[in-house]
Amino acid sequence: MGFREDFKRLTPAERSLWRHPMMWVSAAAIAAVPLLYVTIYLGSSLDPYGNLNQLPVALVNLDQGAVRQGKTYDLGADTLRELRRDAAFDYTVFRTEAEAQQAVRSGQAYFSLTIPPEFSRQAVAGDSSQHGLLKFYVSQGSSYFASRVASSFSTTLSERLNRTLGENRWEVVQESLARSEKSLADLRAATTKLRDGAQSLSGGAQKLAAGATRLDDGTRLASSGAAQLAAGAGTLSDGVKSLTGGTARLAGGLRQLEAAAPGAAQLAPLRQGATQVAQGAGALSGGLNDLAQGAGKLATGTGAASSGAAKLSGGTAQLAAQLPRLSQGLGQLAQGADQLSQGAAASGKGAQELATGAGTLGTQLGALAQAAPAPLKSGATAAAGAATQLAQGATALAAGSAQLTQGAATLATRSREAAQGAAAAASGAASLKTGSAQLAAGTAQAAQGASALAAGSKKAAASAQTLAGGAAQVGRGVETLAQGNLKIKKALGDITTQLPKDADLQRLSSGAATLAARSGDLSGGLKTLAQGSGDLREGAASLQSGARQLSAGLSELSARLPAQPDRLGGDPAGLSASVLPVTQTFAPVANNGAGFAPYFLALSLWVGVTLTTFIFPYQQLARSGRGTSQWARALRKAAVPALLVCVQALLVVAGVHALGVEFVHPAQVVVTALASSLTFLALVLALVFLFGAAGRLVALVLLVVQLAASGGSYPVELAPDIFRALHGWLPVTQSVGAFRHAITGAYQGQYPALMLSLAGMFAVSVALWLLGRRRWEFVPDEHFRPLISSPLAAGTDD
Repeated sequence: MGFREDFKRLTPAERSLWRHPMMWVSAAAIAAVPLLYVTIYLGSSLDPYGNLNQLPVALVNLDQGAVRQGKTYDLGADTLRELRRDAAFDYTVFRTEAEAQQAVRSGQAYFSLTIPPEFSRQAVAGDSSQHGLLKFYVSQGSSYFASRVASSFSTTLSERLNRTLGENRWEVVQESLARSEKSLADLRAATTKLRDGAQSLSGGAQKLAAGATRLDDGTRLASSGAAQLAAGAGTLSDGVKSLTGGTARLAGGLRQLEAAAPGAAQLAPLRQGATQVAQGAGALSGGLNDLAQGAGKLATGTGAASSGAAKLSGGTAQLAAQLPRLSQGLGQLAQGADQLSQGAAASGKGAQELATGAGTLGTQLGALAQAAPAPLKSGATAAAGAATQLAQGATALAAGSAQLTQGAATLATRSREAAQGAAAAASGAASLKTGSAQLAAGTAQAAQGASALAAGSKKAAASAQTLAGGAAQVGRGVETLAQGNLKIKKALGDITTQLPKDADLQRLSSGAATLAARSGDLSGGLKTLAQGSGDLREGAASLQSGARQLSAGLSELSARLPAQPDRLGGDPAGLSASVLPVTQTFAPVANNGAGFAPYFLALSLWVGVTLTTFIFPYQQLARSGRGTSQWARALRKAAVPALLVCVQALLVVAGVHALGVEFVHPAQVVVTALASSLTFLALVLALVFLFGAAGRLVALVLLVVQLAASGGSYPVELAPDIFRALHGWLPVTQSVGAFRHAITGAYQGQYPALMLSLAGMFAVSVALWLLGRRRWEFVPDEHFRPLISSPLAAGTDD
């Protein structure tokens, strides 16, 4: 037969299957299972990163903050505030790091973030030797995916904090730059002030230099003036020497004049003759009296000159002041002495003529007496005798006048020599103007005396002429002349007494020499020096003002410059990575396979249990078993598959370990595998007992649901709400949790609760066995075979 005929022959029987409603239901379920698988599994993991805000994470902030450059930093509080404001996870804040880590170990949180107490201080410092640490505590065994999320989050958070710190530092840099700009502006203003102060200082320095120059010039001029002073003092010394010499010679001449002047004994005959001719010599006496008065004035003038000379020895200033006057007085004294000499000569001549006239008169009177009558003879004889005495007195007067003339000439000569010495001394002390004026005044007084003496001499000459006219006046003149001569002799003695002694003249010469050594024309140089000092004072004032401005500018500059410039601190490595994450792993997982081992162990055991439904006829009973109890039937159906699934569990555990997965608690791994297989078997048997062949389909659908809701590949918190609601009620969830603890140590303290959950589900599943009484199918004992070896044989329901 051909293919077509065979296909047509088989078609009626195959079509008859669709007359059964369950066939439609089963076909629909089979058609929907792939859709359910892809929908459920993909839907549970469609966007796990979009649901990270549901992932439980523990937070602990122990940061104590820090203060740097006057600014307070509390990075811990800021970080928590930022994290909770834009919550990427489901954060739970704990008080201590131990509490947070305990939550991670127990499975309440997948990882924890602890901000330590020194976080702000170390992070802000930017020192690579002490980074700000973000302490992550991650349980890899709880969820390998969550551990990778924690690793990524730690990197992201540290980078964000580093970026924030970098931005803050950049703000600090900008603020520092702004302050630097302001400081530069202030520095520029201070520099301007410094420039102005420097200019003032420069001007003051220039004035100071000019003043110093003028001071130097003045010093030089003073030196030159001192040299001139020394020269003038030398000249003065020479003049003083000449003065002292002339004075000594003057004293000698005056002493000679005093010695030559007739004394009282010499004048006695003249007085006697004068007495006799008193009437004729009256006028002469009056003139000589005036001459005596002039001589007194002369004595007074010479006394003033002597007093001036004494004062001259008392000091250089008085000497300089009296020398010009002394010179003038001595000159006038010389003139007066000349006039006195002339007057004395005239007086001597008059006396000589008087003597001649008196002699002639006496001769004539004698002759007259001889020729005269007797009454007149005695009178003529007496008159002749008186004329003879008058001639003798006149002769003596002429001799005294000659001596007086010689003394006056000597006095004039010595006075001129003294005047020359005084003139030399005055020329040496020309610069001492004030003293010269005083000396001129003193010599003026001497000149007045000399003038008076000249006047007296004139009057004496007139008296002598008058004497020729009357004998009486001659007598008085002779007496007066004798008295005046005595007074002159006394005055000359007084003059010689008042003249300076040799020791005084020696001291005067020594003082003049000292003045030559220490004095001079210093006033001009000192004046220039004073002007230079004034300029120096002004320059110093300007210099001080400029120095004040410069000091003020420097003070302002110092105040404007920061005592310590702002510095970021730290080092390049620390500044670039101020915050570093430090991860402490709990329940570490060696690799991706070890992380997913609990999940795949539980699923493989579920699949293994599901496969038993394809070889064991859980719904069929041999007809010989009619009348048995439900409990005995269910237990008998489960006995051999239970042993098989236990073998599966042991093989799976061995196979996973052979792949390199290490077990923290090997015994717990075995126990968990056995308990999970038995619980899964009990649940699958309950489904088969309740729903028959559809129970296997339900078991398959439940496998798909548990793939998504057990949280094996992704944390269940990232799945949709329906899966989070189913998560705690599924046996694979409990099995995965128990395996995670047994393999990695995760879910610390939760292992008993997980095992109790499996035990409870096992108990509930076993209880559900008793409800599946109507689903049994009985077949002949000879047709009771494994489902994999033969199709189901038709049987009857119990």
